[in-house]
Amino acid sequence: MATIREKSAGRWQAQIRRKGWPYQAKTFSTKRDAEIWVRTIESQMDHAVFVDQGIAKQTSFGDHIEDYIVNVTRMRPSADSAIGEEARLRRFKKAESALCAYSVANLKPEHFEDYRDRRLRQKAPKSRKPTVHGRANWQSFEKRTWSHASQHALTFTLISA
Repeated sequence: MATIREKSAGRWQAQIRRKGWPYQAKTFSTKRDAEIWVRTIESQMDHAVFVDQGIAKQTSFGDHIEDYIVNVTRMRPSADSAIGEEARLRRFKKAESALCAYSVANLKPEHFEDYRDRRLRQKAPKSRKPTVHGRANWQSFEKRTWSHASQHALTFTLISA
């Protein structure tokens, strides 16, 4: 059930409370915008395609990489593999601090395409083959842990030297 109420200074707050769905609220400058948002969110809930982006908006990509290091990389059976992968991920976080600062909800395929293009320009010609190491693990971890981010381009391979 949705509620739209006028707040101070002509602002409108829309709230949606539905059993089995997370509480949603957003403030708008016009009542019409609030009504459109409510209809959109409720329609997505009706069709079971709604994805709550609250966590994705609050969490940076760098935080997700850190979670991956702690929950996946450090649990590898081979210490050498874990050490190497953690070093690559830490280098990535340091070199791509601007990309890691984005919230997961704001990441777009273009961000990863720009990263890929920069990497291809930096590497020597013989090493221009795509880096595919760790992709399956990254995707698996993403699906288990970050379902709120599944519609974003996080499946791009990030584990590279």
